[in-house]
Amino acid sequence: MNPVRYAVDFARSVAAMRGVILRLAANDFRRRYLGSTFGAAWSIIPTLATIAVFWFVFEVGFKAAPTGDHPFIVYFVTALVPWTFVAEAITRGSSAITENAYMVRKVRFRAGILPIAAILPALAVHLVFIVVLALFLLVYGYEPGPHWFQLPYYTLAGALLALGIAWASSAIVVFFKDLEQIIGLGLQVFFWLTPIVWPRELMPASLGWLFTLNPFAYVVEGYRDALIGGRWIWERPEATLVFWAITGATLVAGAVVFRRLRPHFADVLA
Repeated sequence: MNPVRYAVDFARSVAAMRGVILRLAANDFRRRYLGSTFGAAWSIIPTLATIAVFWFVFEVGFKAAPTGDHPFIVYFVTALVPWTFVAEAITRGSSAITENAYMVRKVRFRAGILPIAAILPALAVHLVFIVVLALFLLVYGYEPGPHWFQLPYYTLAGALLALGIAWASSAIVVFFKDLEQIIGLGLQVFFWLTPIVWPRELMPASLGWLFTLNPFAYVVEGYRDALIGGRWIWERPEATLVFWAITGATLVAGAVVFRRLRPHFADVLA
């Protein structure tokens, strides 16, 4: 099938099955926290705990100097929130097929929607965190401005990047389960390679191209630009162009890998 025609056909399927996708997402969210005392609160507790630890260590203990014009904890949190979303979306999306094997075995079921449904709970939690982040910034004296309206764009950018990776990884995990552990390790490595805890200015200018090629850096720095930097999307033309080239290639590659491996899922998951 022609790639463009296939993409259009899949988009129509997603639109037609939006109710199914939302139900799958809701069921996935309930399944993860069913039976726990604090329920859905566990979806935000780890990130809040991380923020609290970094605040205590760097603001109270080390009394870290401001990063640029911003307190360290503000600089850190505005990047941690989008990073957590993208990392969680990739992690959840990567296990979408193996966790829904009974549905994949149905011949006429469109398995490609499962990574999408798996990412939606991460998106829902992220929207809650955006509200928390806004309140956090208000406490530190940052007032909402027109640049904040760029957040939906950067959220969509992170979601599409995660989806492209999840399509490929969820298909490969069916045959190579160690990939889930590799992805977890890879995300830990990229956490420190992405300017979340430290500013990119600390790195030599000669290595700046590494950050341009790091799609995660584009998303987290985009959140910073929107929330505290006062910078517009079109002020980063090179980074934007490179990000969408990488993300577009990731989506296409993920879709191709998924489509090629999909006919063999039932044999392995049986």
